[in-house]
Amino acid sequence: MLGPHLAVLEWWYTSDADAPEAAPPNPPTGAAVVLVAGPTARVSWTAPVAGENVDTYAIFRSADGAAYSELSTDLSSPYNDAAVSMGSTYAYKVVARNDAGDSDPTAIVSLTIPTIILTGTVSAGPQVDLVWVDYIGDETNFSIERRDVTDAGAFAEIDTAAADATTYADAGPFTAKHRYAYRLAVVGGASDGEVSNTVAPLFGGTSITRRLRRWR
Repeated sequence: MLGPHLAVLEWWYTSDADAPEAAPPNPPTGAAVVLVAGPTARVSWTAPVAGENVDTYAIFRSADGAAYSELSTDLSSPYNDAAVSMGSTYAYKVVARNDAGDSDPTAIVSLTIPTIILTGTVSAGPQVDLVWVDYIGDETNFSIERRDVTDAGAFAEIDTAAADATTYADAGPFTAKHRYAYRLAVVGGASDGEVSNTVAPLFGGTSITRRLRRWR
């Protein structure tokens, strides 16, 4: 007669201490900051590789390039910073964040907020149409400056605009296959000599004068 059978129960105990330790995410990449209407500093970045355990992104700003403070957290790029002042320079960096902590920061990017916000477009003729927003108010007039980017030329005055003006049209002459950049300089007042941001408008993704023959 067979004896009694013995059943053996095997079991394992695990605890949170045995689980792999969580780690902060890898840092974002491709940080950039550009000026948009407002004026506003638009900070953008690229997320870490797919699958990263990122809960949010923290954006840091410095007004002196040394001390940084956290501005905000955001779930995705970009972040718009509207709390900026004319003539000031701001530096930004971004970290990815999860329950384990912060990643290393992105490279630092910076932007100076001009006292004149200039934009430029190309229209038929050809001509370059400049439009600006003036945050100064006590200037005598504006100096319209242009440079030939293709020839690596320096900025030179091509005309002036009245203190209350907000637009200017440059009908050339232009040199075929050359690209041009523009800026405004303040004349008179407390901000005398300050310049706007620089714009180099394109036509159809090419230098503005590659279409000269078509318009003619």
